Amino acid sequence: MKKNKWMKWLLYFFAIVGALTIVDESSGLLDSLFPLIILAFIIYGIKRWWGKRQQAKQADVSVNMPPLRQDLTQHYHEAGLDDQQIKFFRETMNTARVQIETLEQQMNQVAKLKAINLKTQAVKAAQGIFKELVKEPQKLHRADGFLYNHLPNLVDLTEKYITINDHDIKTANTYEALQKSAEVIEQVSALVVKDFEQLVAEDLAEMDVEVSLAEQQLARQHEEASTSQAFEEPDTTNDEGEDGTDGSTHNG
Repeated sequence: MKKNKWMKWLLYFFAIVGALTIVDESSGLLDSLFPLIILAFIIYGIKRWWGKRQQAKQADVSVNMPPLRQDLTQHYHEAGLDDQQIKFFRETMNTARVQIETLEQQMNQVAKLKAINLKTQAVKAAQGIFKELVKEPQKLHRADGFLYNHLPNLVDLTEKYITINDHDIKTANTYEALQKSAEVIEQVSALVVKDFEQLVAEDLAEMDVEVSLAEQQLARQHEEASTSQAFEEPDTTNDEGEDGTDGSTHNG
């Protein structure tokens, strides 16, 4: 099938060249158009290569994707996702899962990266974002910066840092490159933490409101209980006065 396609395109190519040759061989038209024809075939080849590469990536994602549990299917449907959206969501999250696992491994390979992760808690923040998105998949669009920029960039940066750090011979330029790379890694790690904070900001705000309402309700209940207790206590002062008066009258 693929061989037949390429044969067809080769036939088209030679047919065009032959037609141009017949039209006017002496005019130089063929010489002027030949580079354009070659360029067109190069563009076509690149386009096909890129398409196959993307298909291969999608295939890898599908192959490595764990099976979907029934409870998660119900959860995603209840969140408002249809089957096509669930497929896209799972592919996106599976890619993120692999990247987070890779990031965690790479952060633990070098002392400097360990220190950065300990300071910023980037891996924990990334894991927190993943859990939050699984819990509330409708938030996926709010994590675009994390999923398509900060997370993959951090994985690439830490990988390159490890590669440079593993050089047997390190020059002054090597140490300078490592220092700059570490600074950028720390900055991107901070962005990942910020991504997490922004993703759960609404939840934290809702929690603050709920806590405030609960505190107000407890305060009202405490006030009502205090008032009720005050009304229920007997007035011992009046009782003693009445007893004393009755006693003196009786004696008189």
